Amino acid sequence: MNDRNNLSHVKFFGIGIPEEGELATIDNEEEVKRLIRSVKPVELAEMGEGVNPNGNKIVLYLLDGNRTEITAYGQNKVQIAQIINHVSYPQIFIQLELRALLDNLSKSQSS
Repeated sequence: MNDRNNLSHVKFFGIGIPEEGELATIDNEEEVKRLIRSVKPVELAEMGEGVNPNGNKIVLYLLDGNRTEITAYGQNKVQIAQIINHVSYPQIFIQLELRALLDNLSKSQSS
């Protein structure tokens, strides 16, 4: 996720977005990368129950064939899971702008 030269493309998924996802613009990709760089880890005790009620997610597809999924988790938290060969190791972070982007995916379809 930190290897900026390994990013192939980013897709958004959510209500009102086609099942195959919506390809992010270059500006959206840069915004997602900026937000990821500013995440704040959450202590294990703070995690609580995980919830992704609307199914919105951001998927970063990497040139090496791996991908990273970003989903909502609980209130004001973001779950970032590195997906490698369909095995995920989730990490929980707080990043309010990234969470807002996730929560508003169904409202912000590009033209």
